[in-house]
Amino acid sequence: MKNRLLLLIPSLLLAAQAIADINVRANPAYFLGGAINAELDIGVGDRWALGPSVTTGVLLDEFIFGAHLHLYRQPRRDNGWYTGLAVRHSPTGLAFTDRFTSIRILERYQWHGDNFNLAVGIGPDLRQDHRDDWQLWVGADLSLGWRF
Repeated sequence: MKNRLLLLIPSLLLAAQAIADINVRANPAYFLGGAINAELDIGVGDRWALGPSVTTGVLLDEFIFGAHLHLYRQPRRDNGWYTGLAVRHSPTGLAFTDRFTSIRILERYQWHGDNFNLAVGIGPDLRQDHRDDWQLWVGADLSLGWRF
C-alpha cells in the first residue's frame, strides 16, 4: 500500500503543476513616485490566486508589504473580471504617504496575451494611519504581468 501511495505522488505533482502557475506583476505608476512595486500571483486551482506583494522606495528605506487573494469569475488565463482582497502594511510610509495598515478590495479586469497580461482595478481601501484613525480611500491599481 505504501509503495502505491509513493507512485501516486509524481502524478499528483504533475497535475498540480498543470493547474498552478506563477504571474509576476508590477505597477508602473509607482515608478512615477520614485518607488518599485512587485507582486507574485501563485495560481491555485482554476479560479484562485494568492501571493505576496512589496513596494519599496528606490533607496530601499521606505516600503509597503502585503498579501493578496484573487477570485476569478472565469478561468484565470481568460480575459475577464476578478475580485482582489489585499492586506497591506507600511511601517515607514512612502514619499507620498505616512505609515499605514490597509484592507483593500478591488474589482479588476485583466487582459491576457500568451505570457503578458495587463490589469486595471478600482475599489475601497480602508486604512488605519499612524494615529490609529481609520479612513476610507479609493484604491486603484494598474499592473503589467508576465506569466510563467
